[in-house]
Amino acid sequence: MGKKKDKQKNKKDKKAKKAKKVVQLDPSAARTMMVLPVLNSPMKKEKDHPCYNCIQCCSYVATEIDEPTTHSDYDCVMWYLYHPNVSIFLDFDGDWYIQFDSKCENLTENGLCGVYETRPEICRDYDWKDCEVRWPDEPLHKAYFQKADEFLVWLEKRRPKSYKKYIKYKEKGVPKKVAGELGRIA
Repeated sequence: MGKKKDKQKNKKDKKAKKAKKVVQLDPSAARTMMVLPVLNSPMKKEKDHPCYNCIQCCSYVATEIDEPTTHSDYDCVMWYLYHPNVSIFLDFDGDWYIQFDSKCENLTENGLCGVYETRPEICRDYDWKDCEVRWPDEPLHKAYFQKADEFLVWLEKRRPKSYKKYIKYKEKGVPKKVAGELGRIA
C-alpha cells in the first residue's frame, strides 16, 4: 500500500512541476482547455459542407423598400407583382422588401460558391446557420406576396380603410385628359 501512495505522490509532483513551467499571461484568468479550429483545412468531401446542393440563399436578391401607405405606393406594389419572379414580403421587424428570384451566376454545379474567397461582403455577412432551410417549421415572413391579388386580399384584411380608398381611386381610372394624351381608347 505504501508504494502505491508514493507513486501517486510522484505523479502529482511531476504534474505540479509541469504546471509551474507553463507561463500564464493573466494570472486572474481561469485555466480552461479549448478546442481551436483547424484553419485552411480542405474538407474531406464537398458533400460535408452544409450548403452542398442547397443554393436557397443564392437564388434571390431582396432589397428593402418603403412601407406602402399611399395610393401611389400600392400601385407600385401592384406593378412589381405583375412581373414574374418578383415578390414582396414583410419581415417580422415590420420592414418591407422586394425580392427578385434570380440564381447567382457564381454557383457551381454542386451548389457551392465559385468565388468563395473573393465573395461580396453581403455574402460574407450571411451566416449559413441562420439559413431558412435549417428552420423549416418557422415562418419566414409576416406577409409574402407573389401575385397582385394576394396583396389586395392582405390590404383588405389588414388595412380595410386604405383598401376601400385604393379601390375607389382605381375605379376612377386614368383621368380623361391623361388618357387622351396617351392616345388610348377607353
